[in-house]
Amino acid sequence: MISLKLTFSIILVQIMKICANEKSFLGVSSFIRKSGALIACFVLLVGCNHDIEWRDGLYQVHWIDEVSNRKLSISVDGEGSLVRRVAPVVVTVGSNERFVVVKQIPEGGSSVAYYYIDKNIDGIYLDQSEVTQGPFTKERFSELQRELDLPGFSKEFE
Repeated sequence: MISLKLTFSIILVQIMKICANEKSFLGVSSFIRKSGALIACFVLLVGCNHDIEWRDGLYQVHWIDEVSNRKLSISVDGEGSLVRRVAPVVVTVGSNERFVVVKQIPEGGSSVAYYYIDKNIDGIYLDQSEVTQGPFTKERFSELQRELDLPGFSKEFE
């Protein structure tokens, strides 16, 4: 992502240099063109932060623009297309060969919810409601961990 932003920035700088040498192009003043290029450069550099904070096969915990958007998704194509499995805000995650487990604090909420996903029944063309089990209370989730041999949590996010 950084290299893409850098490439766009270099292109915009070159456009600005060309604009600086031209007094008017199609009736648009050099000042307006420069301002537009600067605004576009700013948007590219700060407008699309993201990070993948955890990954297990096709599953990943990631956020876009704000850490408070942290969610669990499954990769559809390995190229960045994702389908959400647990909505923000994911605070803890774990997995084993069969299950992914998630602890979540819903956006704007203070309660904690627990979820699990059986990887054996999940698929990229299924909806979140078809594969994500939960929300569960801590007590019910603890029971399910014993009954289904769900994994513990291995990654906590700040």
